[in-house]
Amino acid sequence: LYATVNLMFWNIAGQPQFYMLHRPYFNGADGMILVFDITRSSTFSNINNWYSAAVKYGLSAIPRILIGNNAHIKRERKIILPMAEHLAEKLNAHYYETSTLSGENIKEAFEKIAEEIYRAQDPIKPIKNRKLIIKPYQGELIEIPDEIPSQGGEKQYSFYEKEDSFLKYISKKFGGLYHPNIPRSIFEKEKKKKKKKKKYQQKEKAKLEKEKKKKEKEKYQRDLFEILKGKKR
Repeated sequence: LYATVNLMFWNIAGQPQFYMLHRPYFNGADGMILVFDITRSSTFSNINNWYSAAVKYGLSAIPRILIGNNAHIKRERKIILPMAEHLAEKLNAHYYETSTLSGENIKEAFEKIAEEIYRAQDPIKPIKNRKLIIKPYQGELIEIPDEIPSQGGEKQYSFYEKEDSFLKYISKKFGGLYHPNIPRSIFEKEKKKKKKKKKYQQKEKAKLEKEKKKKEKEKYQRDLFEILKGKKR
């Protein structure tokens, strides 16, 4: 028997200026993935804050997994395995250490959260004889710039602090997952600005190429004229 679980991931922005946007994305959540970087103690400390926020929005009973990312950077490790396992036990969550470089445990972690969500939705039916097919939501990956200009002129920083962030890696791996953390108008504005800038650069490049060809043609005509002039003499 096969059971298909459609997964849609919502990556919640952690900056204070985005707190007001959290409620719509917590509401209706069926599962929770808590991610920290094993090389950064601050991200590990923040796990309790994120879990408390989830509890605040009534999500204490939903399935959850704890993920320690960047497992391949062993020399810079700050969070040792017993610490992570203790927190996972405290949160009643399965624990996985993943690597965005090698893909280690990525599939296993998502299969587990899919299984737990499926089990929670239909706890009566046994899952042992069912094979789960992970079918991620094929949406659009919104690339968030490092700095987003606000209306007041101050800079707001995106939630992508690292190029190898866990959910960004997952988004690319599974064909683009939708991360609607910030009003789409911001990104549309940035997209239009980039498109306009690119169009201007292409126009300027074409203009320079045209001027270059014109100068080369004029030089060729002058040289040819000088040659013909010399022959007449």
